[in-house]
This record gives sequence, C-alpha cells and structure tokens, in this order.
Amino acid sequence: MADTTALRVLQLNTWNVEGPWPQRLQEIVAQIDRLRPDVVSLQEVVSGPDGRSSAHILADALVAGGTHPWHVAYAGTPYPEEVLGVPEGALWGVAVLSRWPIEAEHSQLLADGYPSMWMVLHARTNQIDVFSTHLTPAAHDGVWRERQVLEVDAFVRMHQGESPLPVILCGDLNAAPESSEIRFLTGLQSLEGRSTYYQDAWAAAGDGGPGYTWDPQNPFAAPLHLHPKRVDYVLVGDHFPFNAPSAPGAAPGDGTGKVLHCELVGPQSLTGTHPSDHHGVFALVAWSGVAPRG
Repeated sequence: MADTTALRVLQLNTWNVEGPWPQRLQEIVAQIDRLRPDVVSLQEVVSGPDGRSSAHILADALVAGGTHPWHVAYAGTPYPEEVLGVPEGALWGVAVLSRWPIEAEHSQLLADGYPSMWMVLHARTNQIDVFSTHLTPAAHDGVWRERQVLEVDAFVRMHQGESPLPVILCGDLNAAPESSEIRFLTGLQSLEGRSTYYQDAWAAAGDGGPGYTWDPQNPFAAPLHLHPKRVDYVLVGDHFPFNAPSAPGAAPGDGTGKVLHCELVGPQSLTGTHPSDHHGVFALVAWSGVAPRG
C-alpha cells in the first residue's frame, strides 16, 4: 500500500453507539492508526442536545492517541417519532473527518417514503470535495433509493468546485452493486433520463472477491439473519478529464484520480472486537499533490 502519491479514504458505518461502544471505539481508532486515512466518511453518527457527536468523540480519541488534529463536518436530523427509546434532542446523521481544516460544508435531507433519517453531507477540505451519505435501508424500497441517488448526484454537482481531484462520494447505500441505484451511480444505466459516473473503488481495485460489507460472519451483524451483501462504497468521480490530453499531440495526465487499491476494514480485528456491524472500505486514489504526512 505505497501511499506517497495517493489520497487515503476510509468509509465506515459506525453503528451509532450500539453494542460494546467503548471497545468498538478503540478498534476504530486502531484501524485508523493502521490505515492513516486523509479523510473518513461516517454514517449512523449520533449526537446529544449539546451537538457533540460520536464523530467528535472519535476525533478526540484519535488526538488523545497521538495523531494529528482531526477536523469534523457533521449533519444530523431528529429521529422520527416512531423510533422508540431515543433521548430527547438526540440527532442521527453523517460525518466527514479530515486531517485538513474544513473549508465549507453543506447538507441535505433525502426524500423517503417515511419520515426521513437519510442525508448527504458535503465537506470541502484541502480543496477536495468529499461527500458522505446514507440511503434508506429496506430491501423493498429500491424506488426510494433511486430517487435518493438522483438527489445525491444533483447535490454533488451543485457543490463540487474546482479541485485537484475528482469528487469523493462514500456511504452506506443499502444496495447491492447490481441494483439500479448503484448501476446509475457507476454509469451502467440511466434513471429518469439522467446518467452519471463514479468509479466503484472495490470493483476497480478490490481483491476480486465479493467485498461483502454486511457479513453474517461479523458477530454484530449475525443476529439479524440477513444474507451477505456489499452495501458500503467508496465512489470516486470520473478521472478521465484529469488525464485526457489537452490538445492533439499533448501528453496525457499522470493518472490523477484513478483508484489504485481497495480493501475491506473490519474482518481482521486489531483489538479483539469488530469496529461495527458493517465492514468498512478503504481506498487509495492517485494524487501526486498529496501533502506530506506526519
């Protein structure tokens, strides 16, 4: 995993603070210490009435462990009334952690057939546009995920700026690669007369396996008795415009924005527990301009 010329990206649904949260937090910190990501996309991020979220707790734990400061962008929404046992004022949402300051952030609640808990968040950091999202989960709600990916793609187009890299879009999309939702995002089909394209990091540079991020072999996932499925993604915008010759006879680019490597995070525990009920996804994206790491 040579990394001197790559952006390091980690995606993880954190399973809010369920299960043995203090032990899971230690495992998440250990995995981040091992992988040394530049940006981290998180879902199921929860906060109390004071606005302090589990993403902020993670950032503080990383700093306490001796890493560089982490900067947090967070967007949360109140739980729908039908969700029982939630403390008053609690929020649920998504976050981006970055080793660089957050220059701008925007968020949007996504359409759903129910009172929505599902969001997309934009964080601009070091001139890079990073998006974290979470789509509605029910297996039968593909039509709502189709509407949501259309919203997410429009949101990305609205907020992306001039950048040295394609956009980074990560999330728990609750949909398999062969679904219409993911096929739309990866340029394999249109929806409502629209098309788009993002590189699927696992498909481009994984180990050739199924890449299940919802895995019944994970003891935190097993109790739900669901079949294995790849639902968590690191998606990277089209790198062709960054590398196409600018004129006839001009030299092509250096590969900027191409996904170089992708791996699952979580199947192999570092501390004796799993970080979440989902496995994470880690990717390297080619970029010669990455700043030195401490």
